[in-house]
Amino acid sequence: MLEDWFSAGNLIATRLEEQIPELGPVREIAALGDIGGLTLNPPSAFVCWAGDSFADTSGKGEAQIVQQKWHVVLAVRSAFEAAHGKGVISLAGPLVSRILQSLSGWNPSPQHRPLHRVESIESGSAAGFAYYPLTFTTAVSAVAGD
Repeated sequence: MLEDWFSAGNLIATRLEEQIPELGPVREIAALGDIGGLTLNPPSAFVCWAGDSFADTSGKGEAQIVQQKWHVVLAVRSAFEAAHGKGVISLAGPLVSRILQSLSGWNPSPQHRPLHRVESIESGSAAGFAYYPLTFTTAVSAVAGD
């Protein structure tokens, strides 16, 4: 079992900082609602645990493969055609592509399996500001007694 159940969050944040430096410090947050209370300097990104699902529930439960889900949320701001979102879309598109290239198939550690993109939650926007959530999974082993 992992020593730190949430270790993938830090590894994902570090990977994004290394691969996409213009995002600045990538913050780990406890919940998606925390983004609204933060001082943002877009473009920026946030990493948040999104729960677990269980790949195999057969047997006695002493060993399971668990799919951890992680949100990576890109935040962008643009005053260009803010009412229609054209500015934020043009800024976000290339950054979303780079996030996908950086994380899809990447293996955070020997205790994790490579990241896979899965269906995510809906994006949000208001007056020249937008959030684009991307969700990834990584499988880990949960073994009783380790």
